[in-house]
Amino acid sequence: MPYVEGSLLVVMEATSTNGSKLAVLCVDEQGSSHNGTASQVKVLRQARELKIPIWLIEFNPALGTPKYAECIHHVTNTQIAQAAGEGARRLRKPYLNAFMGTTLQDELKEAGVETIVLMGQHTNSCVRSTAIGGTDEPRMKDVQTSGAVHRGFTVCTALDIVVHEVPNEAFAQNRKVWVFRYL
Repeated sequence: MPYVEGSLLVVMEATSTNGSKLAVLCVDEQGSSHNGTASQVKVLRQARELKIPIWLIEFNPALGTPKYAECIHHVTNTQIAQAAGEGARRLRKPYLNAFMGTTLQDELKEAGVETIVLMGQHTNSCVRSTAIGGTDEPRMKDVQTSGAVHRGFTVCTALDIVVHEVPNEAFAQNRKVWVFRYL
């Protein structure tokens, strides 16, 4: 399923009211604002209004990825953090994939989450790795089956809330990833 016609925000509202458990994962929104920030803020505000849990996931390469060890860890940009609110959970990840080397899967399962609304920068690396697996860390086993979809989650995103590259064929070929054309 390459793209889904319709609105991600409408689906978030309908899903949250029918008993399905959603969560929003905001991946690597560290640094300055960009052309997707306003749309991401809308999603975060709606998530708070609907009492959907939010995770702000920050890449901290010093924790484990030698390739990026010289990078400096930064906190989530202020606009995103404020929209997420004080109740948002913060998680620092050592690898591109937010599930690798973190407690994310356990936290999501404990919260009863079935569907993840995924947003963030670097769709071609961190967002993709978190959704469908893969990492640039060759010593990690089973990296191609390590993403959210392989862990039992459905992933929803929209073109307006991912940055730097539109979701590619790897997203489109996975039936557990829903890419909405519209916010």
